[in-house]
Amino acid sequence: MPGSFEALAASPTQINCYWLPAKGATGYKLLRNGQLIAQLPSTATEYHDTNLQPNTNYTYVVEAEHGVEKPVAAPAYLERTFPVFPAGKTLDFDVVVVQASSGGVAAAIEAAKRGWKVALVEPTTRPGGMPVNGLCATDLRRPYHACNFFVRFQEEVKKIYAAEGIETNGLSYEPHVALQAMKSLLFSTPNITLYRLATLGKVYSEPSDAEGHRKVTAVQIRELTLDGEPTGRTAILRAKVFIDATDCGDLAAAAGAPFRLGREPRTPQEPHAGVIYYDRATDTLLPGSTGKGDKRIQSYAYLLVVKDYGPGTDHTIPKPPGYNEQDYIHTPPWKQSWAFTSGRMPGHKFELNQHPQGNDWQGINYRYPLDDWKQRAHIAELYRNHVLGYLYYIQTVQGQKQLGLPDDEFRDSGGFPPLLYVREGRRIMGQQLPTEADITYARHIIRPESIGIGDYPMDSHAVEPKRNWNRPDLGEGEFWLYRYTPWHELPLGIIVPKRLDNVWVVIAVSSTHVSYGTYRLELVRMAFGEAAGIGAALSLEFHLKSREVPARQIQLEMLPDLTAPYSDPHAVLYYFPDVPPSCKNYMQIQYLAARGFANSMTYFHPDAPTTWSELTRWLTRLAERAAPPPKVIGETTDSQGHPVQIVKKAFAPYMGQPVNLQALKELQEKPQSDLPVTRAEMAHWLVKVMGWSEAPAYLAGRYVDLTTEQEKRDVATLYQHDINSMMWDGYNAIRPDNKLAFQPDAPISHADMFAVLYVAQIGLGPLFYDNPVDGRNGRKVPPIPYEIVTVPKSNEKSAPNLRTYD
Repeated sequence: MPGSFEALAASPTQINCYWLPAKGATGYKLLRNGQLIAQLPSTATEYHDTNLQPNTNYTYVVEAEHGVEKPVAAPAYLERTFPVFPAGKTLDFDVVVVQASSGGVAAAIEAAKRGWKVALVEPTTRPGGMPVNGLCATDLRRPYHACNFFVRFQEEVKKIYAAEGIETNGLSYEPHVALQAMKSLLFSTPNITLYRLATLGKVYSEPSDAEGHRKVTAVQIRELTLDGEPTGRTAILRAKVFIDATDCGDLAAAAGAPFRLGREPRTPQEPHAGVIYYDRATDTLLPGSTGKGDKRIQSYAYLLVVKDYGPGTDHTIPKPPGYNEQDYIHTPPWKQSWAFTSGRMPGHKFELNQHPQGNDWQGINYRYPLDDWKQRAHIAELYRNHVLGYLYYIQTVQGQKQLGLPDDEFRDSGGFPPLLYVREGRRIMGQQLPTEADITYARHIIRPESIGIGDYPMDSHAVEPKRNWNRPDLGEGEFWLYRYTPWHELPLGIIVPKRLDNVWVVIAVSSTHVSYGTYRLELVRMAFGEAAGIGAALSLEFHLKSREVPARQIQLEMLPDLTAPYSDPHAVLYYFPDVPPSCKNYMQIQYLAARGFANSMTYFHPDAPTTWSELTRWLTRLAERAAPPPKVIGETTDSQGHPVQIVKKAFAPYMGQPVNLQALKELQEKPQSDLPVTRAEMAHWLVKVMGWSEAPAYLAGRYVDLTTEQEKRDVATLYQHDINSMMWDGYNAIRPDNKLAFQPDAPISHADMFAVLYVAQIGLGPLFYDNPVDGRNGRKVPPIPYEIVTVPKSNEKSAPNLRTYD
């Protein structure tokens, strides 16, 4: 089989195909869309397909011929030609995503598959961000915490390798495989125009109100050469919504969003902030750790991929400009390096990501986020020569001449990744600002605004070169906070920038330097992008500003459910080891768990019976979401002179009716136990606490196994509120006479109880916007609207009895 087959677009009319020789091949056939386009000799390893149509998908297959034997084909490869760059033109889109980083690709796909016209702008030829540019070992502490868009990418990687006969978990991958996976996901989605070799120029915005908010109206994009030089040609892209997927938050900052740069000072909430010398082994701060804040930024790097060509080969590169052996003398021997121990991938390749010496060069990047493209290009060139110097050191000083630049990666850029790893740039301030403490104590924080989960230690590479090699730290600024980073929920508010009406930010998210250490990982960036793409679609559909899009609507679009046609089967808002996406009532469990209904549970035990103590706790949590009881704020007389009370009450069409707090108190005062609750008991207390009016008598006749009048009333009332036994028994609840069996004495499982609670909470609070109680963690949600009414004066001292409770 031909190895490492790739089809790489080079222009609007040309796609170049590359492969490694197949052993014993006598020739090759190249097919485009199933049709033979070239018969090639056994020495061929590439073919340039020309005269193609712009912005068009093409599928390529290369077959190795072996005489009379059946040809062996490499897996098919989907590629798309460039669109014609719209030089001097103004084009209209619904959404413009600036930079096809991993989060940018996810955002574009989510918005486009919901029918919106999307432009995706990428300065290189490689959509997908760092996973396709050398970051080949997924930064994920526990593989079972993989979730959301990343799992789609992971499954695509596994599928590509499986077609080559390679079994993998999809967490370590060659760049060309990662690129193929990204393009397969991207190019199979309609409504996306990908502008490669194009970068952000100007940003056009205008004031939107008197409070300082602004609306972005258009962006200018600049065409680039393959070497990253501007050609001088530009175009204008207008849109209703913009997504900033750049490393440095360039779009949002240019539009006027506030941002932070560098490191905050140490505080009780951030004990690892500021100047720090950290000993990983002992988890201690060493002398010199002043905690002072500054503008220093952790080192950037190119993540070079090297290939082991086998014993006796020599792939030594020329000595790069500026090479100084002293810059690498403290790197470990090859077989003790991070690349050899942790950066291994298929294809006899390794990811170079060594620090503090090796890939990193501290101190030269402090102004990179604020620099223009020329200065950024100069800094990138310094990092390029520096990492090539590290490879040269490995080859010459450490004697590993068999290692070299790969012949089957980055074929249109000389085997070198075109994208610099900008680990941290600007951090655009958003609706929320999580600190180190928010991550460390994540398991004690209720996050109704969760849009995914993350699981990688807060970390930072050094900000200054290490000078004292007798100390255990890895340089000033380096830390890896394994002990202080549990899995944590990702808050929506950090991708919604302040002051901007129609912008989302998915890479340079709102955070401190320390908390950003766990938000900068590619899995998390993909989750942010997925949420932003959904949020953009919702803001377009309902004419909302970014900050007005409810978290619940993004979650309901994301979570797998029959009512959500574009949902993500791998979406996670809250992690339970025993609640996979295939779990019964998965959506309802995830939705309510994010809202604190199960925040004391490590395992959910979906099939376990609900106990009395659990019923009380969950109905209490349900009641917290209800409208507050009406309140007497004064007295007057009506037109006939009768005394009336002036009552302030929540606007019922928005918030629903208050619950029966007296009934809830009665339940709370009952002896709590771990004995199971029967379905009939659950029905009685749910109806009582919710204060639901008794249903018409004929509804009780829909069930065949209710014996007492109380059971009939309660269960009929549930039925009236769309809660019936088919929710937990499915079609097994239907008897031969087409009536339902309720099984009143049977227990109700946790999973089924959450389905009931989910339906019940729909009537408590807004039908569209987030419930006011979900305005937590610094994120604002619409407040409860109130109305003032007058009612006949009650003889009771408390607020008037506006509703009759059982």
